[in-house]
Amino acid sequence: MKHTLRGRLTRFLLASALVSGLTALLLTNAALYSTFYNYKEAVQLQSASDFSEYASRVYQLNDGWTGKTLTMLLAYPGTDEFSFRIYDTQELMVMNSQLRPDRVSFHQNMMRRMGRNAMFFQSRFYDGTNVVEDIVINGETIGTVELVYPSTFSVDTAELDFTSGVNRSLLMSLAIALGLSGLLSAYLSKLLSRPIVNLTEVTKSIRNGHFGRRAEERQSVRELTELSGAVNDLAETLSHQSEIRKRLTSDLAHELRTPLTIIQGQLDAILEGIFEATPDRLLVARSETERLIGLVERLREIADLEDDTVELTYDDIDLTVIVRDVLTLFEADAMTRAQTLTSDLAFSLPMVGDAHRLRQVLVNLLSNAVKYTPDGGRIHVETGTIGSSEAFLKVFNSGAGIAPEDLPFLFDRFYRADVSRHRETGGSGIGLTIVKLIVDAHHGRIEVHSPAGEGTTFTVILPLQPSS
Repeated sequence: MKHTLRGRLTRFLLASALVSGLTALLLTNAALYSTFYNYKEAVQLQSASDFSEYASRVYQLNDGWTGKTLTMLLAYPGTDEFSFRIYDTQELMVMNSQLRPDRVSFHQNMMRRMGRNAMFFQSRFYDGTNVVEDIVINGETIGTVELVYPSTFSVDTAELDFTSGVNRSLLMSLAIALGLSGLLSAYLSKLLSRPIVNLTEVTKSIRNGHFGRRAEERQSVRELTELSGAVNDLAETLSHQSEIRKRLTSDLAHELRTPLTIIQGQLDAILEGIFEATPDRLLVARSETERLIGLVERLREIADLEDDTVELTYDDIDLTVIVRDVLTLFEADAMTRAQTLTSDLAFSLPMVGDAHRLRQVLVNLLSNAVKYTPDGGRIHVETGTIGSSEAFLKVFNSGAGIAPEDLPFLFDRFYRADVSRHRETGGSGIGLTIVKLIVDAHHGRIEVHSPAGEGTTFTVILPLQPSS
């Protein structure tokens, strides 16, 4: 069973909060009881020192270890927490005391409760403790006193209540932290999962062909905003591609139907005896057949270039020579339409490339320039170098230019920026696709600059040497 992102995020954040809370609880507990232990140890040592001083004064007051000395020692405040043994300099015990059993039981019970409060540090609070201190009078040691505690140290109810209260506060803080973490986890998981669910629905709609659906781009997380933008860009591209595909189908049908209709009309007329099968009639059918074959060949050429099945034939060539030769092919067409065809070519532009393919590039670009330049307009061709490693070829034609929304799709097969104008000028709509594929095969690039009303410039940039 697959878990939802929201459920996983909630469980992960809760688990993180629980681990963090328990770690903080244990560390705080350890620090508290370690400090408390050291404090009580210091108290015991101070008590032993104070009792030793009291014993020395009592000893001097009674001139020795007498019965009255013992009575006064038993009256010392705190002797209900420990028993004591006093030894002389010969290590012979001269007097001692015993705690009442009920006091021993009381201290041990208090220490067990303290150990439970200390969680994983219980063992430090169970064993009894002996503290030894010298008895000194006027700088001379007259004996030692040993304080015997029935447990690690003695605690009173106030101290026990304090440590218990601290633990309860820690546990309560942990519970509150977990509750707040649960609420925060639910909010964050919803915050992150909701836009992802929305994106999933949008992508499903796009998959089903509803390209007008868009995701909300204003998200609280930058990555989700970028993802939403990418999905919307994809939808926009698919929408354009869908339109191009529909247009491609329509245009391809038109390109095929026109010559086929002419051929069929000619053949039907001959078969029905309306026309004789004269060479002129047959030439019309042959011309349209060649037109169909040319269209099919260009489509196959695009497929081969896209699949990298056509290998370029690299030779040492002069790009300027190729451009001059191609320009002569279009001089007559330009003169017929009163167009001005000018050039500004480098004297010589040696490079390594496929002369036949590069000639195709210029033929297609100039063919489009002549078609789409109004009568009396201007066409200008320019070549040169960029630095020491690249050559450029520019083809400019005057006219209305190309709409900005059409520029990204100019090199898509059968795409036409102006369908009505294309019907008038003819062409298959795949010339620029071939241009782009040939330039890419040379590891070059092609750019289009077309300000509104200022004409169009195609710039081809090619490496002077082929890429390794």
